[in-house]
Amino acid sequence: MYIWSYFIMPHKQDSELLVWFYKQTKNSLSDICSGAIVNILVTNIDPPFCHVELQFDDGMAISVTKNHKVSMRKRSFDPMYYTCIKIPVSLEVCIHAKSEANAYINQPFGYIGNNTTFCSKLVCKILKSSMAVKGLGDPNFTSPSTLYKQLVSKTTQDILSKPEYFPIGFKSEMIHLLAVTP
Repeated sequence: MYIWSYFIMPHKQDSELLVWFYKQTKNSLSDICSGAIVNILVTNIDPPFCHVELQFDDGMAISVTKNHKVSMRKRSFDPMYYTCIKIPVSLEVCIHAKSEANAYINQPFGYIGNNTTFCSKLVCKILKSSMAVKGLGDPNFTSPSTLYKQLVSKTTQDILSKPEYFPIGFKSEMIHLLAVTP
């Protein structure tokens, strides 16, 4: 009886989406010559972040960078340069988010046009369409720093599958609870 009920009764499985924000820490001439001018402009227009990626619980991360197409790959993030917000979600939401992400693979980088995207637009669209977070702004006008501020400001009602979310504090390697108000 116990084994039978295990197979027919649904079991809630929690998952998480990790939103990684990159902060350009230096602006040298070599950075400018190597093409980091977009990062420098974005950081100066809306500080402090210039890039964002979305990572799934299997370690795969979706991203798009200047002169490239959207891609998904398994990767790690250097805590010296990246800040993370962990959004707890149901397994169903995580699967939906990854499915949405897969639909963007090979879409070219660009700021104008229906068939182009940039990092914060991509991540914002996936979070909105998968219902991981409600009430996010227009993805077409969302910078990495704006997305970060929107996620930090979300109340418990805005995070659909759990009542809070956690940024990861890398220096102490502990998870600190963000103060959210209901």
